[in-house]
Amino acid sequence: MPAVETDMVGPFRKVDFLSGTSAVELIEPPKDVAQRFLNGDGPAPPRFARVTLVRGSADPPDVMEYKVGPILGCGTAGCDTASLETATIEPMLAPGAVPFQKRPYELSDSAVNDLALGALSELRALLVAATGPVWDIIPDCDECHAPGMGHIQALPFNDFTSSSTDRISIVRFFWYQSRDQLQAMWLHPMPIHFRFSQPSADASAFRLFDFVFCSQGPFASAAAVAAAFESGAIDMCHIAPLIGVDGVAGAWDVPGPAVGETGRPGLVPQPPRSRRFSLGSDVGGNNGRSVSWMGWDFFATVRPSTGLAAMDLRFKGKRVAYELAHSEAVAMYSGNAVDQVFYLDSAYSMVQLSGGLMPGVDCPTDAAYLNATSWAYFDAANFSLGSDVSRAFPLRAACIFERVSDATVWRHTQFVDHTPDGAGAPSLVVRAVATVGNYDYITEFEFATDGSVEVSMIFAGYMETRYYLPDGVSNYETKLGAVVHDKLVAPLHSHFANFKVDLDVVGHVNSVQKTEAKAGKLAGVPLNTANGEIVTKYVESSILEVEGTEASTCVPDVRHPAVWTFINEAERSADLGLAPGYAILPGATVAQALPDDHPFVKAAEFTKYTIAVTKRKEDEARASSVYDLYAPGEPIVSFDSFLDGESIRNEDLVAWVTIAKEHVPRTEDVPLITNFGTSFGLKPWNMFDKNAGMDVQRSAPVK
Repeated sequence: MPAVETDMVGPFRKVDFLSGTSAVELIEPPKDVAQRFLNGDGPAPPRFARVTLVRGSADPPDVMEYKVGPILGCGTAGCDTASLETATIEPMLAPGAVPFQKRPYELSDSAVNDLALGALSELRALLVAATGPVWDIIPDCDECHAPGMGHIQALPFNDFTSSSTDRISIVRFFWYQSRDQLQAMWLHPMPIHFRFSQPSADASAFRLFDFVFCSQGPFASAAAVAAAFESGAIDMCHIAPLIGVDGVAGAWDVPGPAVGETGRPGLVPQPPRSRRFSLGSDVGGNNGRSVSWMGWDFFATVRPSTGLAAMDLRFKGKRVAYELAHSEAVAMYSGNAVDQVFYLDSAYSMVQLSGGLMPGVDCPTDAAYLNATSWAYFDAANFSLGSDVSRAFPLRAACIFERVSDATVWRHTQFVDHTPDGAGAPSLVVRAVATVGNYDYITEFEFATDGSVEVSMIFAGYMETRYYLPDGVSNYETKLGAVVHDKLVAPLHSHFANFKVDLDVVGHVNSVQKTEAKAGKLAGVPLNTANGEIVTKYVESSILEVEGTEASTCVPDVRHPAVWTFINEAERSADLGLAPGYAILPGATVAQALPDDHPFVKAAEFTKYTIAVTKRKEDEARASSVYDLYAPGEPIVSFDSFLDGESIRNEDLVAWVTIAKEHVPRTEDVPLITNFGTSFGLKPWNMFDKNAGMDVQRSAPVK
């Protein structure tokens, strides 16, 4: 591997540099090797890192992944560097397999700056007329900014029109009053944006195009915008922020009580309690811990790019799953031909932009914490983000705690003497909180005493918004979303969260049983009444034989309910002949509304299915690729290719579970949305001879 730079800061250069949210990430060992170790039948698997290198100096430039190791890594006492001296470095991709134009999103990429500032300078008179003197980023322009008028933040976003030969970003601008309330910028989009083309590593080929000003355009250049205004072809708009009113503590766009209000009392933190769960040693840096609680045993960790994961899950000594892991979060927004946008959030990272968890807010005061590794840093002098793996640091990214609930795991009242009986329902929660720009994602794995697991994704944070002209050229925006403030709309958008669920029900050789609830007349069932024959509800079960886009996928249909269960056909009970299993039970969710050929869907084909079952393969580790943030219509990972017709009966299987919400905005979503989410459950299905929660100590009967 050639000499590389760890931080791409400043103007774009033809250099090789580590890049992306998974620039350095642990490679999961092969499952068979890991399981032999977990079962005590083999040594610990050697550790290897995947290093992602953008080869800007190559001809042609591309992205290369390298397998580096074996290495010992870092622990609480520091990093082992001696192992690097004997580590091997092997390329994992063919040259050119990932084009330079599809390289990972890079926080410190400032390639657009010079061109963008030049364009803004050309339009300075129009910009000041539209918004007031808030444009502090335009160089050598005294009339562009006045003291106390706030600041402008420029952000390049991935654009769906990118291709494998031309990387295109859309550059947007936001206003904020003060740096301590930068977050308010998400509610103050400026009425100018344009596209930025990077067809190669040669900066002389970069260009700006598709300028939109005051919702009018697109125009080929900044000069074309100015000429159109001079000729009267476009109108002026006015979107000046209210200085001293917007973007300050207590304002409509900043979280917290309004000015002059003390606010209602919030949550009262509970005093710490003695823990009933145990954790393995934190030797190794606390980036993962083994956990034991009430019959549950598993290993929990937070991965740099995809977030929360649990491995080797067992309940009462029986293996339930090899892996339960968040794989991808996707947001897809409505918009016109210029404004449509989508985000593969693993490409931005489920760790790098996050802050440490807050005891008493994110987690109870008696919670234990897990670290994740971050290498995104804040450059205070230039008020910008950078990314440098050599500056990696631990981030408190997840917590573990026992949830105090007023629910019951079981209860009943004898109707004769009115005697109630029951047992409380404690649960163990592993929670990670990730921030990706404007949105926050709260991922939870909740383990119950009956052997079930609830997996949830909760959405929080700021909505993405757009400026519009009421009764003007962009009044159509009200059909693409909802008005949430003066001259401000929030576009309709959908959230998808995908999880990899590698169930191993009493072993890794499993099948999928589909149990459908139906209604009708059945031969052999007496259904005659005095008024004629009556129909009945009944169940119909089948075993899925092969994978396929129709054969091994489902989207719940409330009119045709069904339960999908991973079962072990070789372990049927001797007395009842039932195969032990775990059912996958989706909660409230929605389906993909966009057509299959839409570029957003091509890059995230898993969004078409709530459950998709595939034969497990080492090279099908994730449902998406960070490289597909750009050129989504030409995906590196096509999820549908996983569903290629192989047998899935008595095989090692994976369920890819996608839960989703359609976010129809409302005024109450300002400044921050009221947290909402969705979930799915994993429930034991004929695993035990009775309710596995019956050994939980009962509460005292009360008459």
